[in-house]
Order: sequence, then structure tokens, then C-alpha cells
Amino acid sequence: MKKIYKAEIPQLENLLADAESFCEASGAGRETAFKLGLCLDEIFTNIANYGCEGGKTCFVEVELDAKDGKIFGKISDDAKKFNPLSEAAAPDLTSPVEKREIGGLGVYLVKKNLDSVEYKYENGKNVLSFHKKF
Repeated sequence: MKKIYKAEIPQLENLLADAESFCEASGAGRETAFKLGLCLDEIFTNIANYGCEGGKTCFVEVELDAKDGKIFGKISDDAKKFNPLSEAAAPDLTSPVEKREIGGLGVYLVKKNLDSVEYKYENGKNVLSFHKKF
């Protein structure tokens, strides 16, 4: 699967439906589909909400492939340069839930639910590559 989405929250529904169909077709299973959907939701939402400054229209390209019991993915965007793996603040996991600030768990959940995730900036784009065993 290789598709381009406008980095706007209403497009998230299409992305998640496409990812679910991909998982079903690849035999990845419901648990893997849920975890992949969660990660794609977090990444896409952050790009749409924080990456496109000053009314700029940004696009997100999502590539998914399945081989040998693994999903390989790549998410590229033309939003502002940002490495979420090193620049996002670490979440507070020690305080009681009631005392924590809202948000901040997205990158943590991505790292926790994927088997590997890497970032690079190339040709003016943020690129997150990952794989997930199923």
C-alpha cells in the first residue's frame, strides 16, 4: 500500500481504514491492526496538528508492505523538520494519572507498539521507518 493524504484530521479516518484493510489482506491479525492503527493515528495527528505552520498545506505519504510475518512501513511528510524520537519530551510515567498533564504519550506508544522505528530527514522531508512483527 502506498498512499498520500492531506495532513488534515478528517483524512485520518481514511488512513486508518486503509491500514485496517492492509492488515486484513496481509493476514496480520486484529491485535497487530490495532497497534498499527494506534501508531499511525499518533504520528498523523501530530503532523496535522503541529507540523504544518502558517496555513501551509502539508502531505503525508504512507507506505506499508508485509513480508515474512512483518509489516514494514514508511511515513514521509513535508511538514517542518522534527525528529519525534529525540525531540519529543519524555512522558511522566511515575506520577499518579490524575496529576499528569494531558498528552505527551504518543511517541512513547509508538516506540512501545512497534518493533523498531527510525527517523531521518531527507530531501526536505521527515521520514519515519518502522517494522512490526505479526
